[in-house]
Amino acid sequence: MRKLLQYQLVFSLLILLVTTSLSAFSKGAERLQLVFIFKSESSINQGFYQSAFNYYRSRQTTNPNLIIIRNVDSLQQVVEVVNNQKRKVHSIVLVSHASHWSGLSIPITEHSSHKTTSSTLLQFLDDRSPLIKQTVYSQAPKIIIEGCGIGSSQTLLKALSRFFTSHDSIIPEVSAPKGYMLFYYLNNPVKQNKEFLKAEIPIWEVSIPFSKSYDYQSIVNQFSVKYGDSIPWDIALEFPHSSLLQNDYTYKKRTITLSSYGYKSDIDKFNSKLDYIKKHKSIKEQLDNYGIGVDRFSWEFDKSSRPGVVKITGRSLTITVFDSSQVKKAR
Repeated sequence: MRKLLQYQLVFSLLILLVTTSLSAFSKGAERLQLVFIFKSESSINQGFYQSAFNYYRSRQTTNPNLIIIRNVDSLQQVVEVVNNQKRKVHSIVLVSHASHWSGLSIPITEHSSHKTTSSTLLQFLDDRSPLIKQTVYSQAPKIIIEGCGIGSSQTLLKALSRFFTSHDSIIPEVSAPKGYMLFYYLNNPVKQNKEFLKAEIPIWEVSIPFSKSYDYQSIVNQFSVKYGDSIPWDIALEFPHSSLLQNDYTYKKRTITLSSYGYKSDIDKFNSKLDYIKKHKSIKEQLDNYGIGVDRFSWEFDKSSRPGVVKITGRSLTITVFDSSQVKKAR
C-alpha cells in the first residue's frame, strides 16, 4: 500500500512538472517580438540602423520569437505587418532616428513627407477607428521606441499608445529613452568575436536665441544654472559630438528654425512683435512640438511676395551635452 502511494505521489509530481513545462513553453511561444528597423534616406544615418540590426540579430540566437523587419518606410507599414501576424504579438520595437523636439524621423504614411510628431499623429488619428485589428494582442503589448530623447515627450508617447491601440480596446504601454540611443560593439578577446550592445547615454540641453556669434561663458553659466555644477561644463563643451565614446563628455549644436506668415495689419495691433508671436496659432503649435520657449528664439519679420503679408522666422541654437562615461566604464 505504501509503495502504491509512493508511485501515485511520483506520478502526480511528474504530471505537475510536465504541465508546468508545457505552460511555460506555451507562454514563451506566444511572446512574439517584432523589431521594425526603419529605412534611412541618408547614407550618413545608415550606420545607426545597421548597428541596430546587428544588435537584434545577435539576440535571435537566444530568442527564437524575435523577428526583424528591415527598411520599413512608415508607421502604416508597421500596422500592416502587425495585423498580418498569425501569432499573438507580445511586444513591438521601433528603431528610428528621433529627438524629443522633432519626433520620429519616419512618416506616418508612405506618401507623407512629415515626421511623426504628437501634433501630426493626433491629426491623423482624429475621428479614425483603431488601426490594429482585434485579437492581435493577447494582452497589453509593450511598444519600445529605440530613438533619442523620445521619452521626454509624454504627449508623443500617449499619441503612439493610441495609434497602436487595438480594435478590441487593448491599450499598449509605450516606453522610450530620454537620453541618446547608441548601438555599438566591443571586441571580445575570449570568444574572439564582436559583442553587440546598446546603451542610453544621459544628455543635458540648453537653448539660446540664434546668433552668428555667441558668448561661450554664458552657455557654460546656463548649463550650471539649469543643472548645477556636478558636470564640468567648460570641459564638456570642448569636445564635439564626433568624439563620442572617446571622451567622458561631448557636445552637439543644432539650429532649429520655425517659420510662418502673418498679416502686417494684425501684427500692428499688438504692443510688441513678441506678443503677437505668442498668440500666433501656427508658431505656438511648432513651439509646443519642440518644447522650447518663445524667448529662446531670435525672431525676424520680413516682407513676403504677397502685399501686406509678413514672413516670420525664428531661430534657436540648442546645445546638447552627452555623458558617455558610463558606456566607457562598461568597456
